[in-house]
Amino acid sequence: MESQWLALLAAEAKRSRQINAEIRGYANHFSYELYDAYWGFYRIKDRLQKRFANLADGLETKLRQFSKDLSEIEGELEVYLCSHIIQ
Repeated sequence: MESQWLALLAAEAKRSRQINAEIRGYANHFSYELYDAYWGFYRIKDRLQKRFANLADGLETKLRQFSKDLSEIEGELEVYLCSHIIQ
């Protein structure tokens, strides 16, 4: 009876190690998936930040040009706009 008990304990220990190894395998796989997801999110965020910066730079350039054009207007604004819109 004692030998059977020791065999059962050995089998349970072996099964416990197998389960732990399987869990570690899942954890490693899951951590790689998390890393890939994070890295993908980071790349998307970086692209969006660059795109926003480019759009903001373009808007700033247009606003500076508009401000410059307004400062060069001589006379009344309505007369200037009418003469340039009609052209």
